[in-house]
Amino acid sequence: MKTANHAAIRGAWPEVATLVTGNASENRWMLAINRRLGYRPIAASGWFERRAGGDGAQ
Repeated sequence: MKTANHAAIRGAWPEVATLVTGNASENRWMLAINRRLGYRPIAASGWFERRAGGDGAQ
C-alpha cells in the first residue's frame, strides 16, 4: 500500500521531495518496512496514560 501511495504521489505531485510517516516505536515490523522504503528515523515520542485507581496510587 505504501509503495502504491508513493507512486501515486510522484505521478500527481512530481515536485514533492519529502514524505513523512509515523508509527508506534514498538512496531518493529513496520519500522523495518519503512527503513527498506528509504525512510529514516528523525524523532521518537511516547504516550503514557495513568488511570485513576488502576495502580493503587492516589
